[in-house]
Amino acid sequence: MNEDNKLGEVVIEGLSKSFDQITVLEEIDLKVKRTETLSLLGPSGCGKTTLLRTIAGLEQPEKGHISVSGRVVFSETISVPPEKRKIGMVFQDAALFPHMSISENIGYGIRKKISKEKKVAELLEFVGLPGFGDRRPHTLSGGQKQRVALARALAPEPSVLLLDEPFSNLDSTLRVEIRSEVNQLLTNLEITTIFVTHDQDEAFVLGNRVAVMREGRLIQIDPPHDLYRQPVDGWVAGFVGDANIFPFNKSVNSVCSTPIGEIPVLKVADNPSGILIRPEELKISEGNDGIVEIVEYYGHDAMVLIRLKDGTLIKARTPAVSNCQRGDQVSVSYVGMGAALL
Repeated sequence: MNEDNKLGEVVIEGLSKSFDQITVLEEIDLKVKRTETLSLLGPSGCGKTTLLRTIAGLEQPEKGHISVSGRVVFSETISVPPEKRKIGMVFQDAALFPHMSISENIGYGIRKKISKEKKVAELLEFVGLPGFGDRRPHTLSGGQKQRVALARALAPEPSVLLLDEPFSNLDSTLRVEIRSEVNQLLTNLEITTIFVTHDQDEAFVLGNRVAVMREGRLIQIDPPHDLYRQPVDGWVAGFVGDANIFPFNKSVNSVCSTPIGEIPVLKVADNPSGILIRPEELKISEGNDGIVEIVEYYGHDAMVLIRLKDGTLIKARTPAVSNCQRGDQVSVSYVGMGAALL
């Protein structure tokens, strides 16, 4: 392949890393395509930040192979220093230099002094902070600091951008706002990006594909829609969204018998043990299948927890205008296009 076609491509093979004899990355294989945004999703302690830091060169794996833009940056015989990998990184806390101005922070990694001032001005414009160059980091809001951190990471013109939970220290409203801004910026940049998060919404919004990690291993890598609709197991199903997983009874002619009736099956797993039904695939009506135990109102919709007569507790998502109340007798029916067996 032509080297230009590999610009920004990240390939990881057989990567393993331990701390104090505790394995945090185990035989990781991952390929991130050029200009792709990959969300690395997993619970705290699963190894996702360590994986990001090994790509950046901030941690040294025990074994494996990493190449960036077709160039080997780590192997048994090669270990390229972080500053020579052409990788930009945005940390969780922005990590700006407090004694420097915003312009000095952004220009820190720009080596060409002649064009530095112009480049910094362009980046400030790009992240929506024109005129902020003379200010100090302590005068900025959390969202502004993260935009400066993004500009600083982009200043050396890296081929790959790494983001380590950059919104985790922001309040929920600002988090959504900045997430949308960064999503637009990354779309305009067309730069290969790996984004670490433990938040499913962020992973789905930002990622062209989502790689789910658990206990140092990659469990599933798929586009958000496929990951949500066809998870590889019950753990992934519950981690990426609300899930009802019913015991698997039987499947005849792609139809499965469940506590709420017969449901068509789209995906059949090897040796299935349950069937996945998302809350939005259920419709609530008057009846006597069960009783409403809890109604969680979110404004745009509501989550209703229903106890069926056989004791099964299920979740159904309803429109915000639904008038379900605790104690109501209801019936539940499936209105989805087909479920996945796990």
